[in-house]
Amino acid sequence: MSTTTDDVWQEILKNLEIPSSRMLLSQQAKLAIVDEEEIVILVARNWIGMVQSRANLIQQCVDRVLPGKTVILKPND
Repeated sequence: MSTTTDDVWQEILKNLEIPSSRMLLSQQAKLAIVDEEEIVILVARNWIGMVQSRANLIQQCVDRVLPGKTVILKPND
């Protein structure tokens, strides 16, 4: 069974314990790339600052789902 980036993204979101952060990311961000070392999350430009303030929380969730991957947050142009 292959896992899509959408499946991985949903799993990451499920690991966010703060509902407001989960909602923010589900509405304003999307998982774009997963490779051997990192994941790239594209964030709506208006919300990049708010999401960056939660970078540690996001990294903790990613560590539970994809251990060893570094989170990269990029504005979605």
